[in-house]
Amino acid sequence: MFKTAMSALSLIEMLVVLSITGIMLSWAMVSFSPLISRLSTNADVDQFVALIALARHTAINQGVNVTVCPVHHTASDRCGQRNHWHLGTLVFRDLNGNRKVDGKDSVIRRFPALQHTTASWRAFRNRSYLQFKPTGITAWQNGSFYFCPAENPQPQHARRLTLNYAGRVYRSEDRDGDGIHEDTRGNPLSCS
Repeated sequence: MFKTAMSALSLIEMLVVLSITGIMLSWAMVSFSPLISRLSTNADVDQFVALIALARHTAINQGVNVTVCPVHHTASDRCGQRNHWHLGTLVFRDLNGNRKVDGKDSVIRRFPALQHTTASWRAFRNRSYLQFKPTGITAWQNGSFYFCPAENPQPQHARRLTLNYAGRVYRSEDRDGDGIHEDTRGNPLSCS
């Protein structure tokens, strides 16, 4: 008799257990959402650090101009608009320096679109591309990439990569410990 009573659950008991489990899972997902946003943005920032390093390294090692630009659309060899870096990025040998894949130019790598992050470029001379010379320096370009989650763009998830004229990249940091990264002047980053 004991064995039969323990093995049989009523429909109401099963529904209560499933309801409690569902509520607990929804609370867990809400609490993990900021973590997932932060990790996704950090992964996308890492991808940009890698593509800049690849472009600079190739320019130095092969002694050629290397251009980095947002793509016009996914399968394109054309550079796109200035603030569409999150749609995909193209790195190519630009032998004639005209910022187009033509002649003997060749694509080094296509980086895919960012899935969860928007990326924009603000720079001196406001160009829609980066170009590295054979010496590893930029073509008189310095500026910053700004990254924010595409969904729920909160300031604590904003990131910045600063690129100097010499081609070096610096990541933003949270220097004051308030959970929000600051720019080089100490102003908090935002996703506006």
